[in-house]
Amino acid sequence: MDVIGGRHRLYVNSQKYYLKGDPTYDIGGKKQTEIVTPEKTFIQESYVACYVSGTIAFVPALDLEKLRETKNATVMLECPNGQTIVFPDASFVDDQSVSGGEGEVSFKFVGDGKAKVMMP
Repeated sequence: MDVIGGRHRLYVNSQKYYLKGDPTYDIGGKKQTEIVTPEKTFIQESYVACYVSGTIAFVPALDLEKLRETKNATVMLECPNGQTIVFPDASFVDDQSVSGGEGEVSFKFVGDGKAKVMMP
């Protein structure tokens, strides 16, 4: 029987970060978009970068400056279904908003190209 449910785990260069809630991610690669005209529907192909975003716990050991300056890191997301997704050469992007009352820090890492999905 397959195990379903549980928690995601996030690692940046082998350092574990404690997630709050579930992350959002895209493995990247080829994206197909429909373009509809009165005469015909077309499919346009483009490429998107892989990313993972979400919220981590603001624990005492968390260095906000170091997190924000992360570049070319190996980011791994372990999923509850047993898959591990590796985002290569990932860098911290977007705003790093901190919620003091909730003890949360938002994050987004964007990798180079397509993520590697490893099956259990």
